[in-house]
Amino acid sequence: MQHLHTREQQGKCDVWYFDSAGFCLTPSIPYAWQPIGSVLEVPTAPHKQRINVLGFLTRHNALVPYVIEGQVDTAVVIECFEHFSQQLNKRAYVFLDNASVQKSRAFIRHIPQWVQRGLITQNRHDVP
Repeated sequence: MQHLHTREQQGKCDVWYFDSAGFCLTPSIPYAWQPIGSVLEVPTAPHKQRINVLGFLTRHNALVPYVIEGQVDTAVVIECFEHFSQQLNKRAYVFLDNASVQKSRAFIRHIPQWVQRGLITQNRHDVP
């Protein structure tokens, strides 16, 4: 990984980290501190859909986010990688976690075309 960070500093490539997080717009506040006699209110959206944010992030806080309402499955992740890979202007190494979506046959089938565009995926746990 250090080798890639050195190459990144030299401007030869970019190093990205991909991950996702989900947010539910229905708040859960089991308890909270508030002055006696006051009411604590948390405004929410009228729908109950889950909001998911998938993103490519660099060590320098450059972020390419994808906001998805509803379920994230293999097709959604592939579409994010498709879009991201088409925007590259130099070789990019993307570190992944062990999410099952990124180990699926459908995801793996797309890797060769992403490599042709300059996007190389790396599992974070496989790098010494």
